[in-house]
Amino acid sequence: MRNSLLIGLAVVIILTAFRHPMHVSVTEIEIDGTEKSIKVITHVFMDDIEKSYRATKNNNELDITDKAVKPDFKKFLGNYLTKNITLKVNGNAMEAAFLGYEEEGDGLWCYLEATKVKKVKTLEVKNSLLLDVFEDQANLVHVEHEKKIQSAKLDAKTTKRLFVIEE
Repeated sequence: MRNSLLIGLAVVIILTAFRHPMHVSVTEIEIDGTEKSIKVITHVFMDDIEKSYRATKNNNELDITDKAVKPDFKKFLGNYLTKNITLKVNGNAMEAAFLGYEEEGDGLWCYLEATKVKKVKTLEVKNSLLLDVFEDQANLVHVEHEKKIQSAKLDAKTTKRLFVIEE
């Protein structure tokens, strides 16, 4: 997972250097058979997610780094992520809980986790983050299981991908 995370981070850094003319998120999904969990880490740009937050509040002046706004933004972010990143394990919907987020530079690292996961043969990932705001949004998804990584680029045309984990 570290290698794909580094590749995703490199993309984010390059795009940041150019004020990210493209709109992109990077999502790392780790299937942990030992802990029977699926861990989801998503990196989004603050100004992109802020635009979606402002639209829901109908207020273009909101600043998500403002301490007074943070509690409401955290609630929004949890709902937004769990609505726009969904998982199906072996064809069955799996609920992922929002664990929180961290600010780093001009981005947010967001954390979700699904627990009580049985043996994963297939994992369907839907990622429609920020498609409500940007037509050109691309959501890169990396799925890791037992040090094997599969990747996909999801966008407005293709918001879902089925990953075959074990045959």
